[in-house]
Amino acid sequence: MRPLWERYYRDTDAIIYVVNAAETSISKLHQSRRNFEQMCNNDALQRRVRCGLPILIFANQLDVAYMEYEDSINKANSNSSQEKNGQRGISWNADEEDDFVGGGTTNSKLPDAKTSNDDNDNDEESSISKRVIDFHDLATLFGFPQHSISSISDEVGGQSIPVAHQGNIFLFGGSAKTGEGVRASMEFLTMAAKDYHLGIEARK
Repeated sequence: MRPLWERYYRDTDAIIYVVNAAETSISKLHQSRRNFEQMCNNDALQRRVRCGLPILIFANQLDVAYMEYEDSINKANSNSSQEKNGQRGISWNADEEDDFVGGGTTNSKLPDAKTSNDDNDNDEESSISKRVIDFHDLATLFGFPQHSISSISDEVGGQSIPVAHQGNIFLFGGSAKTGEGVRASMEFLTMAAKDYHLGIEARK
C-alpha cells in the first residue's frame, strides 16, 4: 500500500505513522525510519509539515517488546546465578540473539536519523546490544532528543505510557490490542490538528 500513500497527502488533516515496537529486525526498523523521512520530504507534504501539520508516530506492540525485555533480563539473571553456583547456564541461541534489537541498556546507541543511509546499516547494528527495543531507543531512532521523553497516565488500565514530543511530531507508545495509549494519542493528535487548522484560518 505504500505507493498509494501520496494520493492522500494533499487532503490530510494529520498523519498517523505506525511502527512495530516489537520488530525483531534492526534493518526493518531503519527501513521504517527511511520510509518516514521519505514521506515527510514528499513535495505535497513537506511545506505543510514545516507549517505544523501534526504527525503521530505510534509505537505499537510496546507491551510485547517490554515483555520480551523482561523475559531476557530474568533469563540473564538466572544464568548468572547458575554460573556463580558452579552450574552451567543455558546460553542464548545464536540465531535468536541476532534477531533481537538493542534496548534496556544505557550503552545502546542508535544514530541520528538525519545521518542514516543504507550504507552504514551494518555499522549501526554493531553498536546496538541485541535484545529488544526500548522506547528511548525508538525515540532516538526517529530523531527525538532524550529530554523530550516523558510519560502520561492512560485511562485504559491506568498504565503510564511513554511519550516524546518535538515540534509538531509526537511519539506515543502503546498497544492496539489492549488499547493502552490509543485514546490518549488520538486525543493529543486531535488537539494538535485543531490548533494547526486554526492557525491556517488565522493566516488567511
